[in-house]
Amino acid sequence: MTTPPPTQACPATSPATTSVTSSVTTSATTSVTTTATTSATTSPQFGQLECLTNGNVYFLVSGPGTSCDAQASLINEAALTCAGGSAEVGCSDVVVNGKTLLYNSAGCGSTAAVEGLNSIVNAYSLDAVDNSFVCSVGGYFRDSNADSCAETVHILNAALTLHFAGSFDNW
Repeated sequence: MTTPPPTQACPATSPATTSVTSSVTTSATTSVTTTATTSATTSPQFGQLECLTNGNVYFLVSGPGTSCDAQASLINEAALTCAGGSAEVGCSDVVVNGKTLLYNSAGCGSTAAVEGLNSIVNAYSLDAVDNSFVCSVGGYFRDSNADSCAETVHILNAALTLHFAGSFDNW
């Protein structure tokens, strides 16, 4: 077989056929973006105590919508700083109008809780008030009258707020 000279073209033996095929592919992409937002619900760490009236008796309670345990803990910490002992203030199972009664978890035989509460009030008021809580039946803290209870609780709340902020620790 001989090779054709470089200037000579090969003869065509059949007609050329060209076909064009095209295809279009469409795809939809859907993406979902989810953003989770969380927020912690915490009770503010400041005094949120109130007086609860039952007849002629005025009880110390944790206000509605507050964490009684957080309030009791603040009292115990402040009393430890102020009186140098364990106050043993706790939250009872008694809730009236959304307010939890605070009580001496060691019972009225132990005076540490009442002494702790009264030490906080006396230290903050610089002994300017003669108000005090006493331990009543069931270990609940009570005050003698409405005005005295309101004033004592106001002083106690202010002292606890400052104690939490670290401004009322060296009495």
